[in-house]
Amino acid sequence: MGHAFRFLHSGDFDLQQPLTGLADIPAALRPFCVDAPFTAAQRVFDVAIREKVDFIVLSGNLLDIDQAGPRAVSFLLEQFERLNEEDIGVYWAGGVTDPPQQWPGAARMPKNVQLFPAYQVEEFSHFRVDKPIACVRGRSWQGPTVSIDPLAPDFDRMFTVAVSYGQYEVSPLLHKPVNYWALGGSPHRLTHGDSIRTVHYPGSPQGRKPQQAGPHGCSLVHVEADGKTRVQLVPTDAVRFQTEDVVLDPTGPVADQRRPFLDRIKSLRLESDDRPLLVNWELRVMGTPTLAEREKLSAEMLTWLRNEFGTSRVPLWSISVECASGVLSPAWLAEDTMLGEFLRAVEQACHQDDVPLDLSSFIPQRHQQSSLAGVAQIGMGIEKQTLLREAALLGAQLLGADERATAKILT
Repeated sequence: MGHAFRFLHSGDFDLQQPLTGLADIPAALRPFCVDAPFTAAQRVFDVAIREKVDFIVLSGNLLDIDQAGPRAVSFLLEQFERLNEEDIGVYWAGGVTDPPQQWPGAARMPKNVQLFPAYQVEEFSHFRVDKPIACVRGRSWQGPTVSIDPLAPDFDRMFTVAVSYGQYEVSPLLHKPVNYWALGGSPHRLTHGDSIRTVHYPGSPQGRKPQQAGPHGCSLVHVEADGKTRVQLVPTDAVRFQTEDVVLDPTGPVADQRRPFLDRIKSLRLESDDRPLLVNWELRVMGTPTLAEREKLSAEMLTWLRNEFGTSRVPLWSISVECASGVLSPAWLAEDTMLGEFLRAVEQACHQDDVPLDLSSFIPQRHQQSSLAGVAQIGMGIEKQTLLREAALLGAQLLGADERATAKILT
């Protein structure tokens, strides 16, 4: 039997990288956004100290020295020294932006920090007092074509952690004598394997854009005496991007239209633990509102959300409100009417992904050589699907769909 212990896994701080995808944010929220990468990174080290871990592994891309500048170097030295005072070891494998040879020679790191070279694998036994509890093997990033195989020892020994950076095929790693692969290079949190063999990317401690929605943090790894691991997310993000879906009836009273937002905002507040939120709202509306009606609804909701919640003590800032197309009832497609025949024809065209949408035959002869003819060549993909969806809604409206029973929402 080995020893039960805990360590922290983090990486991809990208201290030089600001938040993107934002516009018109209120003045009160700007300091949170500007400092978010540093705030989130500091919280990682706060977690290590608070949880009294034995050591921390950092899997690359903490900073780009040329872009981040002296502030980032000074920040990391200060955090490493904090860990040194608590007798917490640091094992750091550099990534693409932080190769070990670029670290300034004048910026000497505390004795608790081991920065792995890129040209070879180095191995350290981590001790608790005078007893070894883990073997930590690492190598900094050396390029996408360099094999990661040398990080694995030749045979099973004490609990082994392999630290590196890059995207690798997972299956072969799970058959190596490594208990925990601590990898970096993904902004998103990814876990493969089981409690005996684990491949893990902790993701960035701070989301940078709306596409990186949801909680971001570091990974607290619990190791049992039998070598089994449990990986726990500890949120560290200073601000959080969210993407939320809301369904509403645009014909209902204003209070009813706002209620789904209020319910979701209440839940978000509870889940976010008092951190500012940056939210993209995606509306699905019942019925067949026109494009102009949907744009008007989106603008009204965005103005209300920003005025109501954007300047509160803990801001919830709505980046956008996108109103998707209206929702067609399945019953309409089944009708033996002009409406049903029209919708079935549109649906068939939607399913023909490999057939371009060519409307040139509807262009009058006198305009065949004009720019209008080019507009009629729609092609394939999202553009085609969007056009057909809008055509279905407009056609359904013109053919009297709104006079029928309230549409059911398609899931």
